[in-house]
Amino acid sequence: MTGVVLLAAMSLAEIASLLRDQKPAPPAFRLGTIPDDYTGGRPRILFDGETAPTTRAYPMNADLTLAPGDRVLVAMVGHGGVVLCKIK
Repeated sequence: MTGVVLLAAMSLAEIASLLRDQKPAPPAFRLGTIPDDYTGGRPRILFDGETAPTTRAYPMNADLTLAPGDRVLVAMVGHGGVVLCKIK
């Protein structure tokens, strides 16, 4: 009930300002490509829409065998992510 009272006490302009200033939630999943220089182990990823691969090497599903050029689905968790699977 407190939230309703607080909203009732705010002007429409104040509410609009709060909504405008909110940052969107980061995506839960991202698509990317394994870079051409990948030779094994944890891969760096060239995420769609970016021009350079990540500096971070991402952990991956233990059942995966990746190669340069593979398209991957990454679950974004915490401050990083996990390569879940290859996609075609």
